[in-house]
Amino acid sequence: MEQRNNLDTIAIFHFISGGLKIFASLFVLIYVVMGAGMIVSGGHSGGAEMQITGGVILIFGLFGFLLVVAMGIMSILCGKYLKERRNRIFCMVISGIACMNAPLGTVLGVFTILEIEKPEVKPLFEANKARKEEARRMAGN
Repeated sequence: MEQRNNLDTIAIFHFISGGLKIFASLFVLIYVVMGAGMIVSGGHSGGAEMQITGGVILIFGLFGFLLVVAMGIMSILCGKYLKERRNRIFCMVISGIACMNAPLGTVLGVFTILEIEKPEVKPLFEANKARKEEARRMAGN
């Protein structure tokens, strides 16, 4: 009989969290558009300060966009790995990072870490790791 755990439910919440992060990254693109607009309008009116400010806003907007998209992708990967019962350490790291996204990310991160650390859940990840290593050995021979 398989032990009862909440990994599948938590994985679904990681998928939702990742999707929401990727959706939220679209709002960060407003800064990219605003910065590009300042660069263009500063070029027409001859305002070098406006162009420099627009460039700074554009760079920070791109950085923020890429950061939020990367976090969304990593959260989705965490959900995928939880469903597959593999990469336990990756899931713990992403859950720790998710704790910085208060309040929902904190709840998701804490519950994920608590679930992964349960004594009956750890062997599920180890069994998949052992199967993967065995498959590699068989393929190498």
